Amino acid sequence: MSSGVVLDTSALLAFLLQEPGGEDVGAMLQGRALVSAVNVQELLAKLITKGMSPHHARETVRSLDLECHAHTLEAAEAAAELIAQTRAKGLSLGDRSCLALARKMNMPAITADRIWAELADAAGVAVTVIR
Repeated sequence: MSSGVVLDTSALLAFLLQEPGGEDVGAMLQGRALVSAVNVQELLAKLITKGMSPHHARETVRSLDLECHAHTLEAAEAAAELIAQTRAKGLSLGDRSCLALARKMNMPAITADRIWAELADAAGVAVTVIR
């Protein structure tokens, strides 16, 4: 497995909102932390919905110094191919994008969503649940 982690929106929110498991994510941010551009969009939308101005949300996310990976045609295809393994568990487009990036990079996917542990093997991804 490659060095680093791929962070899901839920894990990043746990860190930013000082929720349970957020301190673990903070430690992971000290190393190589990757994120899909889809998850960045989802994170920004959630922060803005919670009352943060768009400018402050952008600055907050940029301050995390994440290695952001574009949602290319190949990334979209890989995420879409996970629908069979994830549909019954209710995973979102952002969730599948995170899992696809983790599989591509051979890195663990980090999430606060416990349901991911049930589909890790089927998706071919190591999953770490932070709470």
